[in-house]
Amino acid sequence: MLGILNEFQPRFFVAERAVQLGYGGVSRLSALTGMARPTIQKGIRELSGTGPVKPAAEGWMRRAGEGRKRNDELEPGLERELEHIMEESAAGDPMSLLKWNR
Repeated sequence: MLGILNEFQPRFFVAERAVQLGYGGVSRLSALTGMARPTIQKGIRELSGTGPVKPAAEGWMRRAGEGRKRNDELEPGLERELEHIMEESAAGDPMSLLKWNR
């Protein structure tokens, strides 16, 4: 069930089940699902209204600027290095943008 939910729904689903189980529910569901205890506890706070629920933009899961940074932002010379590697073993028409590796 957790695999078909978006990135927020599993936290709320597991948190709701942990509350139903009562004492020890967070630990049991953490062991069962592999979800971190702080994540489940955050979901419980959000469901009870004591924790902030961050609204996302319409149609998006995350707010603008959140999430993992792109690899080319983390490693500024990455694109140039990959192009150098591709030039050494690329095949195909040299005038075409389409290339493949052997």
